[in-house]
Amino acid sequence: MRLASWIRPPRHVLILFLAITLVLAGALAWLGWRLFLQDRTLQTQRIQEHLERSADLVATALQQTLSDTREWLAKFATLPESQLSSSAASESGQLADDGLILVLTPQGLSTYPDNRLLYLPSPALTEEYPEQVFLAGESFEFQRQDYSRAATAFRELARSEDLQIRGGALLRLGRNLRKAGQHGDALAVYSELMQLGPTSVSGLPAELVAR
Repeated sequence: MRLASWIRPPRHVLILFLAITLVLAGALAWLGWRLFLQDRTLQTQRIQEHLERSADLVATALQQTLSDTREWLAKFATLPESQLSSSAASESGQLADDGLILVLTPQGLSTYPDNRLLYLPSPALTEEYPEQVFLAGESFEFQRQDYSRAATAFRELARSEDLQIRGGALLRLGRNLRKAGQHGDALAVYSELMQLGPTSVSGLPAELVAR
């Protein structure tokens, strides 16, 4: 028993050993955390540099495209009016998929390629019918919220021989059928409205309004 007590390390030595161990462990953890932060900062810097290089490439390409387009438009604008349409048609094949050439002449507006606009822009047509034509149906729709009676009134007007009155009535009929929850019937009415093509409805082509 005395031998064991003799070879046992003093208490202060154990405390000192534990303190040194804790200090070393803390220092190791601190260094590891610093390395982690440095690595994350370096990674962030690399990502930022990559984004900046990409942005520079995009900006350079955009500037080049704008410069080429400016030169092309300047040359195009000097052509005689008689050659505008033919030149635009020949150059349209070089446009991007979302590119479009608009040629405005005294004869009207032309587009190249001719299949990239939903409808051809034109000045809004003046409505040839008085708004009072739809007052009865609209009073049922907006004042009484009686969509069934409003639909009945507009359905009668949709038989008109006047295409603009028919278009306006079909637009309102489809709206009331939708409000009444009759979505299938509303879609059928909008399909009928689409058949009126360029007929003006509220200043827009009926086909566009129907879509």
